Order: sequence, then structure tokens, then C-alpha cells
Amino acid sequence: MADDKHPAGDRSRTIDRPVLSALTAVLVLIAAVGVLWRAAGSPTLWRSPAVPVAGAALHLPPPETFAAVFAPCAHCHEIGPGAQASTGPPLTGLIGRKAASTPGYPYSAALREAGIVWDRPTLARFIANPQAVVPGARMNFAGVPPEQIDALVAYIAGAAVDDATVKSLPASTLAIGGPFTLMDTHGAVVTQRDLIGKPSAIFFGYTHCPDVCPTTLLDLTELMKAMGADADKLNVAFVTIDPGRDTTAQLADYLASFDPRIRGLTGTEGEIAAVAAAYHVYYRRVPNPDGGYAMDHTASVFLIDAKGQFAGTLSFEEDAKTSLAKLERLVKAAS
Repeated sequence: MADDKHPAGDRSRTIDRPVLSALTAVLVLIAAVGVLWRAAGSPTLWRSPAVPVAGAALHLPPPETFAAVFAPCAHCHEIGPGAQASTGPPLTGLIGRKAASTPGYPYSAALREAGIVWDRPTLARFIANPQAVVPGARMNFAGVPPEQIDALVAYIAGAAVDDATVKSLPASTLAIGGPFTLMDTHGAVVTQRDLIGKPSAIFFGYTHCPDVCPTTLLDLTELMKAMGADADKLNVAFVTIDPGRDTTAQLADYLASFDPRIRGLTGTEGEIAAVAAAYHVYYRRVPNPDGGYAMDHTASVFLIDAKGQFAGTLSFEEDAKTSLAKLERLVKAAS
């Protein structure tokens, strides 16, 4: 999974609103520089080459099967002919390939030195518990239900996953999204029913995030600007995974730096845990040496159609043209 690896420092103590606004402005400025740097094709920012299919062509299952089986991985990876990297390397042709072998990708030292050649049993064990197979690997939680691993490995291996296999999976493993009850920055209760009728882009993060969150929110702001009037046909929500610090007032101050149509949502610890589980979102608190904490979390934006069904993701630092095309298709499908 993609996560924030840079501690945010101890920001758990009360911060005056002018100071908070200044800090937010600095983070947004840093994110804006990153966006421009990516657009300029900086050589220090990794871009994966297309990875051809190894051996025979993939026998891809139907789209609904793909969404069910591969969705937990699709937060960070892509698969298929001409697949590009998202946050993690492409998984096309993985079986039979040495681990950490995609050219140019910044793998962890642990994975580079593991000497693994991927086969189905090893991949299944790694998905179940990455750290048990490669201690020190960057991925520490795959977020894949145990009963779904065999079907996922078959899919990655290029084998068709039949309908009987998919139907045998518990319904909870097939769904991305589900019921939730949260509160917006105006104190209004928001449930999943309030999003029905328009497609949605939903991002999980936190206001003290040093890089991923301000970058993603700035990207969404620019994408909504590029969409013109069609952006009004889209729900865009920022759901905190740090409700202890992210009150409605805190969210409102933070989001004032981005498109005003981005709706901030918070809730109790239990409500946030429930919505994160429904969307298969990974997050955890990471203590800092000075007594504060940062948050590791999934970095993808979830796309949900007007009927409330999972429709894909926007990956962190994905090419803007690709992201815009996805949002435009999502809105057009609801028309």
C-alpha cells in the first residue's frame, strides 16, 4: 500500500488558527512546486516504463471480476499490456520474474537483497504477510482478505478467474465502499446516501500530512478547474483518518486552501474505522521520537459511480491527463 513515510512532527498541541493557516499555506506551496516539478518531467521523480506481458497474453477476466479481485492492489498497482506504474510498480508478468526488477523503481533495500523469484506460493505468502516474507519491505500490509488471495494470485499470474470463484467470495470482500455516517465541516450529518445520484471522488488523509494530502488535494483542485462546469456534477470528499485532531473547524481551515467544492468529513474513531474498512483503506498512527505522531495511509482517490458502485481509483502522482480522463468518463457515465 502507499503511505506517508515522513513524520509530521508533534502537532497534537493546540495551534492558533492564523498559525494553522500559515502552515497550511506553506504545505500547499510545497505541493504546488511538486506538481509543477512533476509536470516538467523531473528526472528525480520516478516514472515507470511500460512493462510488456511476459510470455503468453493475459486472459483477463470480465471487468466486474477485475474490480472484485484486484481492487485492493489497484490502489497502488496496475496490470495488463502497457501497464504503467501508479504508486507501486506494475504487476504485469510478475510470476517468474526476480523481485525488485522493474527498471528505475526505488525498491526497498530489503526487497532488492531478498533474492526472490516470484512464484505463486511465494506471492501468496507475501500478500498475506509481506513482513514475514521480506522483513523490512516497504509494504507492510496488503489489505487483501485471506479468502481472496488465491483468486488474486491467479489473476496476477495471468490466469482467468472464473465466475464460480468470484461468487464463492464473501460479499464483503467484493465491495469497495459501503454505509457510513460522518459529519461535514458545517456540522451536518453525511451518509453514503447523500452521495447517490452523482459520481464521487473520495480521498482519505489528514490535515497534518506533510506531503501526500496537500499534493493530492491540490491535484484535485486543478482537475476540477480543468473539468469546468462538469466538476459541479461530481462529489469530492476528503475524509480524515485522524479524527482526534481533525475537528470540523480544523478541516474547514485546512480545506480553505483548495477548491471550495471539496467537502471535509470527520467522525468518531469508530465511524472513521468503519468507513475506512468499507473502502479497504489502510491507516495507522506512527509515533514520532518527540512524542507527536504522523499517520501512514492509503494514498489513492476512490472513484464511485452515481449508483454508489466502485469505479476505479486515481493514483498518487498519476499523470494529470490520465486522471482527468477518468473523471470525465465517470461524469459522462452518469449523464
